[in-house]
Amino acid sequence: MPIIYNEEAGANRVILSPLLTIEEAVIVLLGKSLADYPFVTYDEFGNHEETYELEDYLQIFYDNDDEDLAKKGLAYHELLLDAIDSGKLNLHQNKVRANKLPAWAATNRIRLADDFLTSVAVLQNLKTCDHLKRQEKAILNEIAKLGYDPLNLPPYTREGGVKKKVLAILNGKGLFTGSTVFKHAWDRLSDTNKIKYEAKIKL
Repeated sequence: MPIIYNEEAGANRVILSPLLTIEEAVIVLLGKSLADYPFVTYDEFGNHEETYELEDYLQIFYDNDDEDLAKKGLAYHELLLDAIDSGKLNLHQNKVRANKLPAWAATNRIRLADDFLTSVAVLQNLKTCDHLKRQEKAILNEIAKLGYDPLNLPPYTREGGVKKKVLAILNGKGLFTGSTVFKHAWDRLSDTNKIKYEAKIKL
């Protein structure tokens, strides 16, 4: 289900879950909002009454504006199923990854709504930020395990000091695959003063 939040300007933006059901993916491909999907009705006592299936939902809510929308939605549904069967789209927990839809839609000449593309970009950015934070946390944890205070590290020596020790533990593993990943993570911590070296005493 989507999360809706108010921006400072007062406009609503829908941030999609990273995973979409196939029916939700169809709604997205049609350029419609997920804010009201799936549409569920309740009786006067608050008991679940009905959940509209995709075709019914499209006919009830959108066919006054576009008579072919339900038919188009069902065609997109078949396209998605074919893509999944052929391996062009992979399911995760029986759902489609939102960030995989733009490239697939482009190959099928389906133009996605700008709001959806913005939402995917936001998700990707959040995912990247989380990944970087986990790298930094891993470095700080290893510094602590080695018995050092990250805000008072012994001065850098020709042998490399604490940085070299942590590099030997983490480099090439898990979050740190890639020749410069560790260096960039260490530099971020240094630039934000999360790691500091003790001042050298001048004699």
